[in-house]
Formats: sequence, C-alpha cells, structure tokens
Amino acid sequence: MKKVAIILRSCDYESAMSAFMLANSSAILGSEVHIYMIFRGVRIAKKGFKPKFTRPMGPLTNAFERRIKKQGFDTFQEQLDVARELGVKLHVCDLCVRIGLLKKEQLIDGVDIIGMPRFAELAEESDSQFSF
Repeated sequence: MKKVAIILRSCDYESAMSAFMLANSSAILGSEVHIYMIFRGVRIAKKGFKPKFTRPMGPLTNAFERRIKKQGFDTFQEQLDVARELGVKLHVCDLCVRIGLLKKEQLIDGVDIIGMPRFAELAEESDSQFSF
C-alpha cells in the first residue's frame, strides 16, 4: 500500500481545503494518508474551528463555500468528515500542544498527538510528501 504524508502548517482556508482534498483523493485511490498539523495548522484540529481565506478575502469564505456546494463539491467540514471516514490519520504536533497552541481537550475526535521525529519516520516511509 502506498503512503502519503502531508504537513499542514497553516489554518487558512486554501491550505486546509487543499490538504484535505488531496488527502481524500489519495485515500480513495487506496493510499494510507497522514496529515501532520503543526504551528498555525493545529487550529484545524480544534473542535468548532472553521478556516477562512486570508485577508482581505476572509469575509468571502462562507459565500465561496455556498458556491462550491452548489456545484456539488464538499465544504471544508465535509472534507474533514470524509477524511475521518476514509481513515486518514490526523496528527498534531506534540510541541505545539505542550506550548499551549492547542489543548488536548480541544481536539476533535480521532486526532493523535505525535512529535516531529515520529512524523519524520512516517514521511520517510511515504511514497509522496506534501506541504501546505
């Protein structure tokens, strides 16, 4: 089985949506997929967090999601739900949790906390690596 490793270091809409669309596509094709959220990217793993476009586009995020939904594409929350259903493995950075960027009790279900050395192992074993 092929493996895909994705680093998500941003919580903006474009990066998060791209990472999850790629993860889901890879999982559908049969790959084992790991997303490692680090620095600002850990916010994606926070219960209730909704990514937005960066300024000045931020206020247009909801309108954009309505538009893609109308075209038959999944919203970010739906992409996240699909990833979990497909077995995409979601990880957050241990250091980021330790320094308080995110608390364990704020994590959405199914996210584990691992350090960079463990993710480096996963990435080295992977056939493809991506960063957003």
